[in-house]
Amino acid sequence: MKLTATALIAVGISLLWQQPAYSAQQYTQSNLSATPADKADGFDCVSNQDCIAVNSWHLGIALGVGVRVNPLQNGDNVPLVIVPDIAYYSEHWYWDNTEVGYQFNAHPKWRAEAFLKLNGERAWFSFWHPSNVLSAGGLANVNQFIPPTQSPPGSGDDDSGNESGGEEESGGEESGGQGSGGEESGGREDPPAPPNDERPFPPSNDFVFSENIGVDTVRSRDWAIDAGVRLHYLMSNGEITLTAAKDITQTYHGEWLQADYSRNWQWSDWKFQSKFSLIWKSSNLIDYYYGIDSQDAFDLTNLYRGKAGWQPAIKLVAQKPINENWDWLMMLSYQRLHNSMTRSPIVKRNNITAAFIGVAYRF
Repeated sequence: MKLTATALIAVGISLLWQQPAYSAQQYTQSNLSATPADKADGFDCVSNQDCIAVNSWHLGIALGVGVRVNPLQNGDNVPLVIVPDIAYYSEHWYWDNTEVGYQFNAHPKWRAEAFLKLNGERAWFSFWHPSNVLSAGGLANVNQFIPPTQSPPGSGDDDSGNESGGEEESGGEESGGQGSGGEESGGREDPPAPPNDERPFPPSNDFVFSENIGVDTVRSRDWAIDAGVRLHYLMSNGEITLTAAKDITQTYHGEWLQADYSRNWQWSDWKFQSKFSLIWKSSNLIDYYYGIDSQDAFDLTNLYRGKAGWQPAIKLVAQKPINENWDWLMMLSYQRLHNSMTRSPIVKRNNITAAFIGVAYRF
């Protein structure tokens, strides 16, 4: 999977350079902008509020009541009360909250960008991480019909020593046992025991560890920046998005992949979007952020090595205009975590849930 993700990034970049240029009126990456598919349905960047003008700033804010639940032991939930949204778009270059990138030349049915993005996994360990302030709970670019394409929270290298039953998992049951492999684990020094750098996998989430481990007791996880490419296939009422990205800061040494399908519809003045995602997080990402080694625990019974896996997710958004600048906004999202992550002693929940209800304002 490591080679596959790296190859996708390399091939994607080489193909993107061969595209013709965008028209400034045709596309800006933020989904505040009307896509070519939107225009086919009657969206117009001149008259519609859901557009960002080229070479201009976008400032927005969501105000309301909501929360994003932290899945980690002793982790703080993220309140969704005031969520700012900041973006700037030139004809090709853009800055959108925690992401900067370059938009390649458009096709009527395809669009693409290469980007650098602050990895969001560390946000579970630090309340004031930018991902908990900007784009919190998936509310980035809230003043729009179609929410932005989201990068997966992290990435990493696959392990060669997966449990019996295959290299990866998709939230199903894993067989108990031990990994077999001597790879480095996300840049952290491997523990002196057990032998052969093999840290145990508890047989179930009911495994009782000998000491309490939480975000406030383990070693600090470092910041990371991911580089990747994102491809969009546009349809009249939605889009399919494929993303591949890799850690370029040598923090967790790996990649992540994400596939999204979003569908939009309208009822009266209400606009709705449903978004279905499938996210792959590699073993080095899971092990770096959620594995437990000798630097985290003095009791070797707490050692744990994370594994790669697939995480399905769904998000529902509803929006209704109040006036020229204000909209009602509701959002609900759910992401299922795979077993090799949830069996870590630092993880207490098998899902990430977020909900919000309030208003959104565009300046």
